[in-house]
Amino acid sequence: MSVREFRQQHFTVYQLDGLNIYCGDFFQLAAHDTGELSAVWDRASLVALPPAMRVAYVDRMRQLLTPGSRILLVAFDYPQHEMQGPPFCVPSAEVQALYGGWCEVELLSTHDILDDEPHFRERGLSRLQEQAYKLTVG
Repeated sequence: MSVREFRQQHFTVYQLDGLNIYCGDFFQLAAHDTGELSAVWDRASLVALPPAMRVAYVDRMRQLLTPGSRILLVAFDYPQHEMQGPPFCVPSAEVQALYGGWCEVELLSTHDILDDEPHFRERGLSRLQEQAYKLTVG
């Protein structure tokens, strides 16, 4: 198996076994670039964005996804005043507000990870929860 790499407009695309990874400016990505998407893994995108950019990010996701598409979203919840991001705090209420109008939002897990990530304690955090969500586009 070898990874196929090529340029597609604004992106470098890596392909392997039906998986495509697009590297570039997410806000330039359009549905015609990707075709129909069945799944997205958001491991560090939403939490990397300051609050003012999150609505635009979610709007772009909405343009890219079709009913039945799923998103595995990993977010962090912590006292935002204790540490300026990134990663930024995106609590459950905000996930629901951003996605709830067009996705079914299911919290899969919540784990306290501060002991596993001591560099966040060094940055001043007293609590850090990692939350995984399954979002299904309606």
